[in-house]
Amino acid sequence: MNSDEVLAVFHPHSDDSGQREGSGLLEGVALVLVPLGYCSVFSATQGLIAVFDAAYGDMFVVILNASFFLTGLPCALVQMWTDKFFDLKFGSLAAFQVRMITCFLILIGCGAALTVCRTKAAMLITTTLVGFATCLAHGTLTQLVQLFPPTAIINVQIGLQMSNILALVMVLSLP
Repeated sequence: MNSDEVLAVFHPHSDDSGQREGSGLLEGVALVLVPLGYCSVFSATQGLIAVFDAAYGDMFVVILNASFFLTGLPCALVQMWTDKFFDLKFGSLAAFQVRMITCFLILIGCGAALTVCRTKAAMLITTTLVGFATCLAHGTLTQLVQLFPPTAIINVQIGLQMSNILALVMVLSLP
């Protein structure tokens, strides 16, 4: 599916020049929900700092943050490599779908793993995988959102911040 087909799906009434007037409702909702989904895991984790301090010690949250954020460069390099092969051959929409499915499978797998084992090593490994999956999702969404009107990035930012609001509500609701 090329960018013109994407335009036809989300903007059936755009003119032949490819210019789009504004965001459609489906596009707006999707561009809010996708980053909300992939950022919620880490945002919720950040709301549990006191729990992690009590269970693993004071510096463990710092180590978890490092394991989450240090995956950004390797992930960006993997995406750059796959862009040269996969994206050019199959298109950005297919790349987006494969990467997002991969991301959410990793996140689900990490959640399942943590229900079985919550040792320091398990926490570090799953946090590293969550960081890689989140970076993978964010990188591919950032690439895909360029196919939509310039205002679409606002929806992505709303989704990113809604994950923090959701985490805040969850933390405040805990006894």
